[in-house]
Amino acid sequence: MEAGLGSAAYVDPRRLSGGIETRVPRAVPVRPAAGVAGPRLTPQQVDGVTEIEVGYHVRACLQGRGLATEAAAACRDHARDVLEVDRLIAIIDPRNQPSQRVAENLGLVVARTSDNRGRWTSKRLIYAASL
Repeated sequence: MEAGLGSAAYVDPRRLSGGIETRVPRAVPVRPAAGVAGPRLTPQQVDGVTEIEVGYHVRACLQGRGLATEAAAACRDHARDVLEVDRLIAIIDPRNQPSQRVAENLGLVVARTSDNRGRWTSKRLIYAASL
């Protein structure tokens, strides 16, 4: 990690419930101006079930360097080891192959497709893994 870029990723406390912690260790420097946003753990309601989603975003010009994988892996490990989450998902547009590779590198597999009971305009891939 580069010096001076911080040591904790933020998880929005307004999106969390049930006493889940709101700080996640950061594996890589994350500065929106630098093109890396996230990583985050967010409760998501999918098909009527609330699950914890790992999210990440990297500008196209920075993709392929392992930044999203490293950051998302830190979130996965924190979810498992600290928050004691037993299942993690990633909600991915089927056209977004880089995000699919990140999810697969984390050990997630396609569990199903969903349009979240019509709440999304198109079907998404729901990647999932037991932790």
